[in-house]
Amino acid sequence: MEEVNLGTPPLGHPSRSAASSSRPAGSASGCTRAVPGASSRGSCPAAPPPEVLEGAGCPPGAVVLPRGSLRVLQDLELLPGGEHVLLRPQRVRMWLLPGEEQSFQVRFRRPEGHPPLLPFSSAGPRPRPCPQRGDPCEAAAAFRHELALSGRAGAFAERMGRLRSAANLDAPESGFDAVLQAAVCGDHLGWGSATRVLLFCSDDAWHSAGDGKLGGITRPSDTRCHLDASGHYTAEHRHDYPSVGLLAQVLEAADIQLIFAVTRPVVPLYEELSRELPRAVVRELRGDSSNVLGLLADAYEALASTVELKHSPLPPNISLSFESHCGGAPGTPRPHGGLCTGVRINQEVTFTVRARAASCPLPLSLVTLRVPGLQGALQ
Repeated sequence: MEEVNLGTPPLGHPSRSAASSSRPAGSASGCTRAVPGASSRGSCPAAPPPEVLEGAGCPPGAVVLPRGSLRVLQDLELLPGGEHVLLRPQRVRMWLLPGEEQSFQVRFRRPEGHPPLLPFSSAGPRPRPCPQRGDPCEAAAAFRHELALSGRAGAFAERMGRLRSAANLDAPESGFDAVLQAAVCGDHLGWGSATRVLLFCSDDAWHSAGDGKLGGITRPSDTRCHLDASGHYTAEHRHDYPSVGLLAQVLEAADIQLIFAVTRPVVPLYEELSRELPRAVVRELRGDSSNVLGLLADAYEALASTVELKHSPLPPNISLSFESHCGGAPGTPRPHGGLCTGVRINQEVTFTVRARAASCPLPLSLVTLRVPGLQGALQ
């Protein structure tokens, strides 16, 4: 994450020599191009142009033009294979004047390593999930959290081996409930500070907002964690399924990247859904799930090799544009973030960020720049 402090140069700031322009003509100290009417609260009406001041008697060369400034406050080096410093610089302070542009460069190096994955299985409808009397069959559940994230692969394999099929009353599934709970129940799942990737397996469609009315449920999702001590989702009878838009907001806030592993008949359906969600990819899952490991590797590489630099909400009078330098010719400037695709491990890419203030006053504001899916930002 990169932090950018944006503000208007205060009165007396070295980059903005502000003196009253009402002093007698011929006085160099009175010929500074000041901001008439400026107060300690930072209001800044338009300043008279240099020719007006010179016409009023200011000696040539005595007009001092106010300028904004940029200062790098923290600039730790990017190290190959490092995962703690991903963006450089880390902190920048910038003073902006109306109509003036300031620019700086942000460097990013793709780290090594692989993040933990949260396996989530949402099996589709089967004609007879429990075909024989006495066969083990799980009780139906909208979502059940089985095991917190850890490095214990054996515990995961053992728990998955004990899972049984469960019956369902209709074809669409409650996967949206599961994704939302996985995003907001961080304490239960143990996300920690690792890169967050969620695997969603399915062979059918999903229930979304409005479908709960069929069961008399009209209260919308409250985006809160509703898991009991045993990991069961407990609000399926109180809250409707989340909408696609709400799910997108929750995934964005939780910084989760989503991999849809779905069977061939529903691939087009999930590809359409993925376009409405942040950093989501779709891969085809074989009916016997035999390709799941290769699918995961391919899908994660597609996510990890796409680097997008995005900003937090901006003050209303500030605009940013981003020019991407991904190894070839610079990309076309984009208003909402920089983008590079096909970035290799330890490859470094650069983004030129340009900031412009449309008006004043401009209070000191904090803006962060970050690469979604990875920890760390520029401020």
